[in-house]
Amino acid sequence: MNKMFSNPHPLPSQFTRQNLESLTNEQLTAALEQLQSTLNERLAPLTHCADDYWQTAMAIIEELRRLGHELYSHDEDHYEGSDKELWGWNYMQSEPGMLQILFNRHLEVSVHWRSIDPLFGVTGQRHLSTPNNGITNAQ
Repeated sequence: MNKMFSNPHPLPSQFTRQNLESLTNEQLTAALEQLQSTLNERLAPLTHCADDYWQTAMAIIEELRRLGHELYSHDEDHYEGSDKELWGWNYMQSEPGMLQILFNRHLEVSVHWRSIDPLFGVTGQRHLSTPNNGITNAQ
């Protein structure tokens, strides 16, 4: 298809960086699970077409940036054929963001919070001691 994807239902303001950083542990867990579910709903129908999937993933990144998240690609393996990308904080910023997203065209999108699961952005894998995508005890 290779077209620009405009979502008739943009991400709600509850997913702004400012809002997520102000939530209690329980509220943050619920919000991140809802964001993860929303992203999976958008991308699941597109897994059969790499171009459509990655165009939509990039549109999601741009939406989240407009909501205040500093998201940068930590890798772009889909060009290598592995069909996954990790997006997260810019380590060059004095106050980097906490949101991390792993897009995997053949599995589900997973959403992580760096202060909860700091090794995720380094290894691309959830730390073994943190269940639920590391969404357990935000600071």
